Amino acid sequence: MNGLGRKEIYKGEIDGSTGEVIVVLESNYDIELGYPYFANKARGAAKQMWDTGDLSDEKFLAWF
Repeated sequence: MNGLGRKEIYKGEIDGSTGEVIVVLESNYDIELGYPYFANKARGAAKQMWDTGDLSDEKFLAWF
């Protein structure tokens, strides 16, 4: 849940050849805001996982 008291959904994928994180689905808050706030946070976390080699098929991230 974000500071507004609602859960936000984000989905992204990592390009296996370049390590680039691609946003597939932005959260409702990002869409309302008109800026990818949570998508950018998740993109950064995914990039860090890629750089450290700590990859999994699926990862749950939560920010409050």
